[in-house]
Amino acid sequence: MDTWATSSVSPQIAALRWDDVAGERQNMPLGERAKATLLRPMQLRPQAHDIIRTWAFYTIVKSHYHFGALPWETVMISGHGLDAAGRSIHKSLGNAPIVPEALIARHSADAVRYWACNGSVGADQSIDEMMMKQGTRLANKLWSAARLIEAHSGGQGQLRAEAQPIAFDTLEWADRALLAWLQELITHATASFRSYDYASALAATERFFWHTFCDNYLEWVKGRLYDGSPTERSAAQATLARTFATILKLLAPILPHVTEEIYMQLFAGDARSIHTSAWPQADPALRNPAAEQLGEALLAITLAVRRFKSTEQIGLGAPLSRLTITATSGLRAQLEQCSTDIRSVSRAQTLAFTNEPGVNSIEAAPGLWIAIER
Repeated sequence: MDTWATSSVSPQIAALRWDDVAGERQNMPLGERAKATLLRPMQLRPQAHDIIRTWAFYTIVKSHYHFGALPWETVMISGHGLDAAGRSIHKSLGNAPIVPEALIARHSADAVRYWACNGSVGADQSIDEMMMKQGTRLANKLWSAARLIEAHSGGQGQLRAEAQPIAFDTLEWADRALLAWLQELITHATASFRSYDYASALAATERFFWHTFCDNYLEWVKGRLYDGSPTERSAAQATLARTFATILKLLAPILPHVTEEIYMQLFAGDARSIHTSAWPQADPALRNPAAEQLGEALLAITLAVRRFKSTEQIGLGAPLSRLTITATSGLRAQLEQCSTDIRSVSRAQTLAFTNEPGVNSIEAAPGLWIAIER
């Protein structure tokens, strides 16, 4: 007998209610006993790497003795939090730099979870409050994006979070590109979560949210949202709602509190928690190589404009007198259809398209040149 005598039968205690006295268990309704039996084997045992020999192995042996079967389908091994000296934090050592309650009070529960989920399965990681501050920045950015989207919801009341059919031919090229990239993100994040690589799912989703969605797409469509035609505005609104709802769901396992608050505020018409809503599914109909190629061209133009403004030491929102774009005929025709979005991100007062690059043109991407006049 040792301290793992009861811990090693934790699946039996949890699923089969072995902690009940014999009389109470015998009086358990047959249906309840049947449901309890269905919970074995369990799906997942999460635990740290220091108790593999004890908790994991003992539990497997006990289940073998009692049932001749494994107790769970999968074991996920976590690492330890480390102090400044690189030692595992233990109550007996008294070496916790700050207690969890204080960390939560200082940074929020979501920020602490963000730090924890940036570590790989089985790997130890130092207590890093700078990483928690980054989690707070992410939560604040989600709120900022939510306020912008809510302000431009088109007066339609509550937005729809569930994947509604989108008429592809009503979308602008930037919308199509974003939705195509979103399908790739859904596929990657879902596969990562299924393999318990939550750090990879978080990194991909966060990168998409900060850079693809906020830094680029929102800047492309602001012109449409404020001054576009009803059709242009409607396409941006539908794309924003679909994409942002998906981002919230992909982040919900990591940041459960802020995603729930935003989801219920924006999408409360669905009348259920984000944590009981459907997981995003990639839509093959929204995968479009032509849209992705055009999106890459928009990214190249955006980067070139920002690099020019940085070199000239002028603000990103400063106007440009003229922006001239040269591209192959097919690409040029598509970019001309993106004039509103290009003007939005560049603040170009005059936007021109030509067949041949001028002497001041720079190659922003293969087959794509731009000339910028301040």
